[in-house]
Amino acid sequence: MANLTALWASRNNLLRPGAGFAGVNRVGLMQALRHYGYDGLTILVSERRHYPLRKVAGVLEIGCLHLIQVPVDAAD
Repeated sequence: MANLTALWASRNNLLRPGAGFAGVNRVGLMQALRHYGYDGLTILVSERRHYPLRKVAGVLEIGCLHLIQVPVDAAD
């Protein structure tokens, strides 16, 4: 639940309401992306990511194919 909440808050902050725009929660992801001129969103995750992040990406309409794994070493 913490992953969902954190990524939901980040998405909503990035695609927040502004002059003439109601925000992602009111208009949906596709219209929000068009409004801000983005092609899509990406979530960077550790190679050790938790499985639930795939579900979170789906719930937030970002898509699990947009989860990009970042290599980590023993110090991470």
